[in-house]
Amino acid sequence: RPFPVRAADSGRTRTRTRTRTRPRLPGDGPPQHAVVVDAQGVSLERDGATADFPWQDIQTVHYKPGTWGHVLTVAVVLPDGRFYEGAVTARNQAKLQEWFAELAPVLAYYLAGRASQ
Repeated sequence: RPFPVRAADSGRTRTRTRTRTRPRLPGDGPPQHAVVVDAQGVSLERDGATADFPWQDIQTVHYKPGTWGHVLTVAVVLPDGRFYEGAVTARNQAKLQEWFAELAPVLAYYLAGRASQ
């Protein structure tokens, strides 16, 4: 069974909860983003606000390199055609390639597992 994939440019642990956040203010520091793919589904986080998508609600998941530097962009597509994107920045190209190598088998496993649910 594949292990969960966690890609985050903040380096902090995150939980699968929804939160409301205040708008970013000058001096808040760099934005904090995370993408989590695990047995529960896919979570996209931006500055403390999280969108959780359980596997049974997901049609597919796409991922690609972002347009700038060492960025991973992940898109969650829902059955009605709506999609949600999240992006995280890797420390270097090697880390980005590691994320790509880990994502393919993990997504294949969990997306295929929806048929047996």
